[in-house]
Amino acid sequence: MRSDFLVYEAKSFYNAYIALEQLSKADTTPELLLYAPMVVNGSFSIELTLKAILVKNHISYGKEHMCCLL
Repeated sequence: MRSDFLVYEAKSFYNAYIALEQLSKADTTPELLLYAPMVVNGSFSIELTLKAILVKNHISYGKEHMCCLL
């Protein structure tokens, strides 16, 4: 997979994280339902960013979704 595409995907998930964070801050009684998607989008953005760095440096990695292994 190309690192440019991974960066694009990571940025998309990060933008979703920011949007959810702004929604939860704008509400005086933040919905607990927003926290789970916010955390998932943030962590997936980090995972894709790490994978983009590995691809750019020609380092192989497992295809799992375990950030601690990256």
